[in-house]
Amino acid sequence: MNKTELLAYDWLQKQGYTGVVFQRHHSPDFLTAEGVGFEVKKARNGVIFFTDGQWDSLSRHPDVRVVIFDDTEEPLAIAEFSELVEPPSFWHQFRLTMSLLWRNRDIARTERLEQVARGDVSLYTIQEVMNILGVADETIYRHIRKGKIKAIRVGGLWRISSEALDEFLKKGEQNNHDSNQ
Repeated sequence: MNKTELLAYDWLQKQGYTGVVFQRHHSPDFLTAEGVGFEVKKARNGVIFFTDGQWDSLSRHPDVRVVIFDDTEEPLAIAEFSELVEPPSFWHQFRLTMSLLWRNRDIARTERLEQVARGDVSLYTIQEVMNILGVADETIYRHIRKGKIKAIRVGGLWRISSEALDEFLKKGEQNNHDSNQ
């Protein structure tokens, strides 16, 4: 749990809710034995961010409250989710917005996958090479350690150039060809 979620958990306990369950990657963040869901949000300069997935999930839950915190132990506000209008909108002094960050990450991931499929990428991530070769990451790292695949570190992460990957694949084809003769 992050700091805001911990504040919310403590607050829910103080309110007398029972059977409070934290849902790490699901919305609402907390479910109670009473059947009430709580989505926890931190107010950042009066702005509350939702992702498309959060909004959709919350709209399917029958009884959800959005609990808005800053860095204090008590919430700044509590809203019935059914009172909120889909962002962009306002609720009292808060501006509700959809987080473009998640949308942009999804768009960037899709564009990156299309680039990989076309072969337009000059540096591949380990995950991308795993997908291309259909092997586990341990296999990629073993090939790097043994010098079979040339790789470089960029920002502490391994990257494999398209040229190095092509060279590895050609050596593999050559080895297969030689062993078949």
